[in-house]
Amino acid sequence: MIPPALAGADGSDPFPRAGYAWYVVGVLTLANASAFVDRQVLGLLVAPIRRDLGITDTQMGVLYGLAFALFYTLLGIPLGRLADRGSRRAIVAMGIAAWSVMTVLCGVARTYEQLLLARFGVAIGEAALAAPALSLIADYFAPSRRATALSVYSLGIYLGAGLANLAGAAVLARLDGHAVLQWPIVGTIRPWQSVFVIVGLPGLIVAMLMATVREPRRRETGQPNDALAFSVIEVLRHLRGNRAAFLCHNLGYALFAMVNFATAAWLPTHLIRTYGWSAAQAGLTLGTLTVTVGVAGVVVRTPCLPGAARTRSFASGSLRPSAISRAARRIHLPPPRRSPSQRSCPTTSSPRSRSVPRSQPSRRSPRTGCARRSAPCSSRR
Repeated sequence: MIPPALAGADGSDPFPRAGYAWYVVGVLTLANASAFVDRQVLGLLVAPIRRDLGITDTQMGVLYGLAFALFYTLLGIPLGRLADRGSRRAIVAMGIAAWSVMTVLCGVARTYEQLLLARFGVAIGEAALAAPALSLIADYFAPSRRATALSVYSLGIYLGAGLANLAGAAVLARLDGHAVLQWPIVGTIRPWQSVFVIVGLPGLIVAMLMATVREPRRRETGQPNDALAFSVIEVLRHLRGNRAAFLCHNLGYALFAMVNFATAAWLPTHLIRTYGWSAAQAGLTLGTLTVTVGVAGVVVRTPCLPGAARTRSFASGSLRPSAISRAARRIHLPPPRRSPSQRSCPTTSSPRSRSVPRSQPSRRSPRTGCARRSAPCSSRR
């Protein structure tokens, strides 16, 4: 027998109206974007944070990676369990408020230890989003429309990552010439600290928007909102019975996340150190690419049209991931910066450097511009 919560054809307990359901997805997508803004804005601020706090790249890696992942992972499970029993919208609202406040506190940190503790708080707050948000979407949409709703929610990842770079670039471009800035209540802070304050405050508005989201009935079980969730023993039994699927899924997602978060953390610094870009230039370029190419990559493969269009999806259209990748490859980077010793190569250090037999034509090194058969450049000694 189908539980009453899954019914809808007879009007006994239909899914919420489509318009309101999509409104809920919109609010949750804003929350997801806010989470990724606060999480990833740190990658654009490596140089000024290292300079002002006197820390190493390893310590920056701990701030961005280990400090966040440790608490995000450990707190995600109990907060997900709490979402099975309590109000999911309240958990999400409190999580948004928590990570937003902790991001602002990152902006007033005066030492590495204070910044590390604030990052712990950001991770704890963001751990309250994923499980309750996915559960809410599942209860607002029928299975036939659920994948599209989840795809829209996932757009927040790319919007947030892109906006983190764009917002950070805009603030740094405008304020980088100032040694310190005076903020009300916060006090005197540096430009990189202002970035944390500016990106953290809007999250409080998103937290208030969660008050407009109604807690739906839990449709997968047909139980009321205050019913007890499955026992821990039942959950473990389910995991053990499907261990191959969970293991492969979690391992694959972990490898995917490792590559993407490592790239997001250090690519701006790589462009700054290797190609001489400014932080504002790196943020503007990477942010624009993320909010366009990243979002397009999700939209292109989302089958959101009914009937025959759903079966064709967008694979038969002119916009494909391969076309997006070809467009991205048209972006050219300037040559890496070289030290003065690498820019000149002595041409009279050896007779062989003045005369190269015709049978063995000289070939230029792409890095130094010197003939490979000539005497070593000063940069090679």
